[in-house]
Amino acid sequence: MISAHASTDNTLLSAPSPVAEIAALREENTALRQQVAELTRQLSWLKNQVFGSKSEKRPVEIPVEQLSLLAPAATPVAASAGESMTVTYQRGKAPKLRPDDCVNDSGLRFGADVPVKVIHLTPSELRGSEAEQYEVIGTHVTHRVAQRPASYLILQYERPVIKRKDSASASLSNRKRSAYARCPPRTDV
Repeated sequence: MISAHASTDNTLLSAPSPVAEIAALREENTALRQQVAELTRQLSWLKNQVFGSKSEKRPVEIPVEQLSLLAPAATPVAASAGESMTVTYQRGKAPKLRPDDCVNDSGLRFGADVPVKVIHLTPSELRGSEAEQYEVIGTHVTHRVAQRPASYLILQYERPVIKRKDSASASLSNRKRSAYARCPPRTDV
């Protein structure tokens, strides 16, 4: 019996007192409440970032005035038969008064003192056994500026526009594309 009584005393001594247990539960409760408050604050911040006024996911409010843009076209208002206007004139566009050496949309204008070197390009179709099947119907002219050490030079490329006689299809001979299109002008000319 002594051993049974001693075991109950040990359980009573090892078990926390109800006051200490309540204090520990209160501390845990306040810690959990603080954690819930912090997580609620973080969640509201995240919702504001995702669904707030700065978000692109918010629904776009279309003004009432623009709602009729997507509606079927309204019936046009018919003009009365008595009111008809006739236009008896045409408006034209006056030519711009520019000097001859002005820079415009068609390029620079050089004077007569700048030398021009004409380069005739012969397409491969006009060389060889099938040359009789083609006819030259025009010329396409392209200008490029080349720079020499102390002056400039205009290179004038003349490419023939050719037409095949049997099919009557016109084509411009292929121009070789420059691999260095954005490089400075040639100086070895």
